[in-house]
Amino acid sequence: MTQFDPTSPLTRIAKESRKANAALRDYWLMAAGRSLGKLIGNYQNRIQSVSESCPETPPTLRLPTLKQWSVRFHWQKRIAARQAIADAEDEDEWERRRTEQREREWTGGLSLFERAEQIAKLPYVKGSKTDHIMITAEMVGQEIATTTIVEPLNVSAKDEAALRGMASKLGRLASGMESDRQTVVLQMQKEVESILDIAQQVLNDDSYSNLLAALSGDPDNSEETLPGEEAA
Repeated sequence: MTQFDPTSPLTRIAKESRKANAALRDYWLMAAGRSLGKLIGNYQNRIQSVSESCPETPPTLRLPTLKQWSVRFHWQKRIAARQAIADAEDEDEWERRRTEQREREWTGGLSLFERAEQIAKLPYVKGSKTDHIMITAEMVGQEIATTTIVEPLNVSAKDEAALRGMASKLGRLASGMESDRQTVVLQMQKEVESILDIAQQVLNDDSYSNLLAALSGDPDNSEETLPGEEAA
């Protein structure tokens, strides 16, 4: 069996002619939906457009020759190996993009948190502040009071909360945590249901009913007092 290099599957192998290898590379470039019949069609179209200024001719115009090359030189296996390399390269590129996106989201989240902290320190109503400055001239000190009007920030506490929420969501997305509140709640519900299933298996019916009543905040449905509580 003729071997090929899996790291460079389209490279010429033993006894493979230049024309056969050129046809293999053309076959690869056809991408998804490729077929030997379509490749011959492409070659036939090419030969019709060949001119004196472009004397290049296709490797072959015979479909049986392509089929022979395909079988003898393992085109399908080599194409599959080349596709695996392309897929890995594509995944590496997308992983790089995902990493960059996570970094941007994380940095953006930190920036928003810092902005929210700054907003929290600013006044929401108009006010003033007075500073006392010591002026010294000719060894005589004189204290002068200066008043500065502090204009209110054109945002509300609601805006600050929204900014914090956005920052939190960006941080969760960047770190791979759930960012959707409903999803987090559903996860908690599943955990509680799992705990209750275990409790139902280890407790008798009355104790389990009392547990459910206590969790629901409806002590009237409980026939017994819970441990640590006094009977009414």
